[in-house]
Amino acid sequence: MQFCWSHLIRDLKFLLTLPALIAQKYGTRVLKVVRQMFDLWHRRGELDERYYKRAMRRAKTKLLKAAKSKSNHPEVRKLAQRLASRYADAYFTFMDYLGVDPTNNRTEQQIRFVVIGRSAPPREKS
Repeated sequence: MQFCWSHLIRDLKFLLTLPALIAQKYGTRVLKVVRQMFDLWHRRGELDERYYKRAMRRAKTKLLKAAKSKSNHPEVRKLAQRLASRYADAYFTFMDYLGVDPTNNRTEQQIRFVVIGRSAPPREKS
């Protein structure tokens, strides 16, 4: 199972729009590490495979550490818990399996027409 990074990143960026400084700082801190991880992921074809895997494991550890928070801010707490839960590894499946994307964009594109068709009003019979 691979959880979608684009949804998580959207939620982290939302923190930057909140008036609470604690939320903004948390979002900034975690997004910085996410960017570093994805910079590495985008360069995976240029890097030695063993180096890449080691670097990605370090990036995962760094990200999980940055995501820890004891804040009582509800949005920060929600995201910190998401990355500390037993499902946290599902965000990192793409690191271990070639061909698994870190987002579900491709899947969403494939089912888009089904969803659009399902939500369209029924046609009148002529």
